[in-house]
Amino acid sequence: MEDYKIILGYLNGFVALAANVPYLRNIFLGKTKPHAFSWLVWSVTTLIVFLAQITKQAGAGAWITGCTSLACFVVFILSLIKGERGFVLFDWLSLVAALFSLILWWFAKDPTMSVILLTVTDVIGYFPTYRKGYYKPNEETISLFLIGAINFIISLFAIEIFTVATWFYPVMITLANGILVVIVLWRRRVVKM
Repeated sequence: MEDYKIILGYLNGFVALAANVPYLRNIFLGKTKPHAFSWLVWSVTTLIVFLAQITKQAGAGAWITGCTSLACFVVFILSLIKGERGFVLFDWLSLVAALFSLILWWFAKDPTMSVILLTVTDVIGYFPTYRKGYYKPNEETISLFLIGAINFIISLFAIEIFTVATWFYPVMITLANGILVVIVLWRRRVVKM
């Protein structure tokens, strides 16, 4: 493994964990109210994708996914205590769709198909947070998602072997995070007017 990939892996892991500090602080201050459904889905999918990336030899490029999984689990637990309480039909349908995707993943025997299905599940997990970010843009700490997007781009340079199973998840999560940042920033501007 090339030395710079290990350095990028450590850097990404550290940044992934450090990016959660402002988010966690804002949860405790009551400024950020995470949506439990999204964080539940993200906890499960990132853990499974991390394990799949490790098996497919992503190397240090997978470290961010492992650190992200740990952080997602912590935020999920906090979201049950201090998070969004107003679950609407859209949120429940998103959770059911994510669970359905997980069931499909369970039966997929191909690691690449598994990563694709898990990535789809993870992206579906964004839908409740997209909705919440649209209606309550000031209840999200966007730095976490912005740093996450940048960090996953950097993780691509740390991947040892490029296959769909190793690069698809980071690319899609970069896009999903970017969309959330755009929604929240746009809505904050509109709400101010």
